[in-house]
Amino acid sequence: MKIKTFQNEYELCEFHHYVNVVNSKVVSIVELLINSPLDKLTESEFTSIFIIEDEKQNSVFSGYEVNEFYEEDGMTKVILAK
Repeated sequence: MKIKTFQNEYELCEFHHYVNVVNSKVVSIVELLINSPLDKLTESEFTSIFIIEDEKQNSVFSGYEVNEFYEEDGMTKVILAK
């Protein structure tokens, strides 16, 4: 699986997309585990359009805000909300 931003392309190890209800509002959450160290990415790469590609389909995401952005076992964890 891959994630493509306007700046780069990365190997994506985990991808989760789900919907939560917070204070009576529906919130779309995207969780990414990217096979790249934290210092090779920037939060702003994920606040515009990005594409998740796998063998069967492509998914396009836009308009998300970064809630969490941290290193986890040499990879980068990104949690976005919209």
